[in-house]
Amino acid sequence: MKLNLLFFSAVTAIMLSTGCSQNHEELSANEAFLAYHEQSKTNLDFEVETSFYTNEKVKEVQSRFPHYVKQWKMSNVDEVKERYMAFISGTAKCMELNLKEEVEGYTETTLVYDVNDSCNNHQGATQTVLMKRQEGKWKIHSTEIVL
Repeated sequence: MKLNLLFFSAVTAIMLSTGCSQNHEELSANEAFLAYHEQSKTNLDFEVETSFYTNEKVKEVQSRFPHYVKQWKMSNVDEVKERYMAFISGTAKCMELNLKEEVEGYTETTLVYDVNDSCNNHQGATQTVLMKRQEGKWKIHSTEIVL
């Protein structure tokens, strides 16, 4: 009994000192993505939007903006950001997500959702999301919707 208690105490001390204990305030990858999805329904602020993205995802999105300025005949990147946010918000409002599969890892988690798109009457669609840990939080690295 004493040996078990000492072992448990030692393991607990190691976990606490190395940061392996779970912070009760930390969201799981699924919870983080669903929180993002909910706020996306009303958010029109690009900075708030990208706070949910990995640094690589932010760079990827921003790298497309100069092309869109030309393609959409806009005068600047801020106009592209406004259109981008309107699209993200409009899409999120239409989508109901149900977790179908979760492949968890320590630094990466893949989430697969069944999607019901009430605005475009798409049923049977799926959304695959790759979440990565960055800055101590789960962030969106990539996402793909298949109709």
